[in-house]
Amino acid sequence: MDNQVLVNRIIQDDEGKKFRVIGIEKIEDQVILFDLNKRSLNLVRRDIMELDKAILSKEVRFVEELYKLNINGRILSDNDREKRDKGWEIIKGIYEITGENGIFDRQIRGVAIKTMSEKHDLTDKTIREYVRRYFERGMLKDSLIPDNKNSGRKTATSVANETSANKKVNTDAKGIYIDEKIQKIFKKAIDRFYNNSKKISLRTAYELMIGEYFSSTVTREDGKEILKVMDSSSIPTFSQFRYWHYKNRDIRKELIGRGGSKNYNLKNRAVLFSSTDEAIGGPAHIYQIDATLADFYLVSSYDNQEIAGRPVFYLVLDVFSRMIVGVSVSLRPPSFIGAAEALLNTAIDKKKFCEEYGIEITHQEWPCNNLPTTLLADRGELEGGDIETLVENLGLKISNTSSFRGDNKPIIERYIGLLQDTIKPYLTGVIREDFQKRGAPDYRLTATLNLYQFTQVVIKTILYFNNNYLPAYERDESMIRDGVAPIPVKLWEWGIENRSGKLKYLDEEILKYYLLPRDKARVTKNGIVYKRIRYACEKALKEGWFEKAREKGSWSIKIMFDPRVVEYIYILDETAKEFQKCTILNNSSRYMKKSFDDIDYLMEKERKEKTILEHDKLQSKVNLIKDIENIVSDSRKEVENRDIGVKSKKTRLKDIKNNKTAEKLLEDKKKGIRLKDQTERKEMNIIDTSENVEKGSDVINDLFKAQEEMFDD
Repeated sequence: MDNQVLVNRIIQDDEGKKFRVIGIEKIEDQVILFDLNKRSLNLVRRDIMELDKAILSKEVRFVEELYKLNINGRILSDNDREKRDKGWEIIKGIYEITGENGIFDRQIRGVAIKTMSEKHDLTDKTIREYVRRYFERGMLKDSLIPDNKNSGRKTATSVANETSANKKVNTDAKGIYIDEKIQKIFKKAIDRFYNNSKKISLRTAYELMIGEYFSSTVTREDGKEILKVMDSSSIPTFSQFRYWHYKNRDIRKELIGRGGSKNYNLKNRAVLFSSTDEAIGGPAHIYQIDATLADFYLVSSYDNQEIAGRPVFYLVLDVFSRMIVGVSVSLRPPSFIGAAEALLNTAIDKKKFCEEYGIEITHQEWPCNNLPTTLLADRGELEGGDIETLVENLGLKISNTSSFRGDNKPIIERYIGLLQDTIKPYLTGVIREDFQKRGAPDYRLTATLNLYQFTQVVIKTILYFNNNYLPAYERDESMIRDGVAPIPVKLWEWGIENRSGKLKYLDEEILKYYLLPRDKARVTKNGIVYKRIRYACEKALKEGWFEKAREKGSWSIKIMFDPRVVEYIYILDETAKEFQKCTILNNSSRYMKKSFDDIDYLMEKERKEKTILEHDKLQSKVNLIKDIENIVSDSRKEVENRDIGVKSKKTRLKDIKNNKTAEKLLEDKKKGIRLKDQTERKEMNIIDTSENVEKGSDVINDLFKAQEEMFDD
């Protein structure tokens, strides 16, 4: 992707000027650039080949997204959200009029702006500002979020300017009543003078109409015939003509008449917001997404003796080329997170993705890292999350299977079935047809692959499909003429060159903001803790988060995470308007190179083990208490059943020290370490005499005497 011209990428020339790629017109071999150096709606056209040469010679280079912080670092107020949504409705309305490429034509865009101005009762300048901001800030719904830099009470000057800007001045002092007869003249004039390939202005069409229908021929004194326009009170004004035209125009007829039907189909049909049938035009125009529960059992990544269950995998397919453009494999049931993860995978660098699973490929083997224009999915794949809002924010159209063409509906389903059938003969833990029959072997016990290894198998199989012959693919005449083989990667490349394939680029951080699942972590004295895993980031260390947590207690923060990668989580820094990347700490190293699915499995396993161990511990504790009680009971009985007389309390308390010393010597004699002499093989009982004991007691003296006799031996 490094040197690939994609829609939405930003380029910078050797003078430091920056431009955003907002369109690619293959039929005219032009790239449409938006000038980021001016606060105006300034579009620049450049030859594709010239731009490619400039990139190769490094006269032009690609630069990082400029407006991602404005987009993903904002918490919107109700007012900001209302303004953004209003702008989005206007942008969609403009595209419905102009089509995907027609918006780049100044005149067609002007018609659409005028229409939206009248529909929403806003000035042309306001509508134009929405379009400018949309192009400037990445062509997303959130590109229309207001800056709020100049928010607050309006100054007198700004109020005066706004008042004058919104004031509609009628420069035509006169006019006539527009009856049915005049309306028919307007229609004839539009059809005859305006809706044709000459592409004259509406003002010129009005003037030609006046000469044709509101003038008479007179002969001058020199004998030359001229046209004399009727009195101003007898002719319609240009404002009346223009108003009638905008109110009653047939935009499709106008665009076809002025540009031709071929040009309309290629440039002006509303692909961005069109029907499904209209959208199938090239690579990345339509992606299909579907999920299935795999026919295989996996084992745990932590303990290959533990069966972890059946994985769910999502596939995303490009309808035009039949290339699998995205994949997600997890142990979670079909859900919003799985669908979002698969959609994110469509737009990331596949070379880097494969490297995460120890697979080396070239960019040409899996060249897609782009979002589609339209996403088609079963309704079930979109439940469990706000994915409809998500795809709208990314500038995508979402469509359900009820809108599929009859011949397109089973494509993704066939590929999922084909993938499973391809790998099934070679895998372990495969579910067979006789799985639940009496006497049949339990195939779950044959499972040996973990989630990481199964994902490797899926990736390898996808690469096989994408780079090999498709016997059922029906090529059209132009494909056959150009000799393009029915191989997905070849069809993708050909489609980009020949079928107006406009690949759209989005900065990875913006994609993560919209597509990565969210959750909450806790800031503690031991780090940022999520699912028992500890993380830290530069911001937390600089601002002393962990010291604060030690003093004042922990608190929760919102995070985003990649379900496949445990090593990192992301905090949205609302102050700096950027992501803070948190890295796993060494004391959580046992979780490294695992997925969060693995972590969830481990935690569930440990929870079950803990339940069993806690019960065993309780049983042991009950037995311990019983044993202690029995020992104590026996000791009481021994004391109570003494044959000799009972000593007084004073005597018992007075002799504690001597009794303790005597008891220690007796214990030492009983437990003394005994060594064998290598020559005489005699046993020796060694008793420690280092204690400072009193010689007054006969018992103690006898003990010392016995010890001396042992050493004399």
